[in-house]
Amino acid sequence: MLETTDSLQTTEPTTYDIYPLGMIHHRGSLYLVGWAPRRDRVQHWKIDRIEEVEVTQLQFQRPEGFDLRRHLAKSFGTFHGEGDVCVKVRFSPAAARYVAEGRWHESQKLTREKDGSLLAEFRLSTTEDVKRWILSFGKEAEVLEPAELRAEIVGELDALRELYAARGAASAKGEER
Repeated sequence: MLETTDSLQTTEPTTYDIYPLGMIHHRGSLYLVGWAPRRDRVQHWKIDRIEEVEVTQLQFQRPEGFDLRRHLAKSFGTFHGEGDVCVKVRFSPAAARYVAEGRWHESQKLTREKDGSLLAEFRLSTTEDVKRWILSFGKEAEVLEPAELRAEIVGELDALRELYAARGAASAKGEER
């Protein structure tokens, strides 16, 4: 049994029965990968968010054919999905060298453009992690595909613009938020 605040959105601990399948390290954090019978699927839990663990002697059958490496093969980070998404991003010449120096995903295909920019392509199961990565490049990255991811990025930028405009107006009036 595991008690955890299992996502950034939850504030109250949730208790799960889980069957551990492996651990992964991603961006300085450890994650437990396990079968969650209540949700009937494999899930990931960030170790830092686990508040309490009760180890039992209950035996469980590992899902037939489960392979941790294969399970994570189409994940850009720790989010896992069942989709098959082709992500294409153009990086400006200012970001191209940095992106080209890294091995970001096993499916990556990097193509240098004549203008010095870089086209990066990935085959992923979900876009949650890659969206955050793309946003970290600011104006140096442009999502070309899929249209849904591009729209999500635009939505994030609109929300950010509204946040800064509201805070800017409050600061101009001498108000604190």
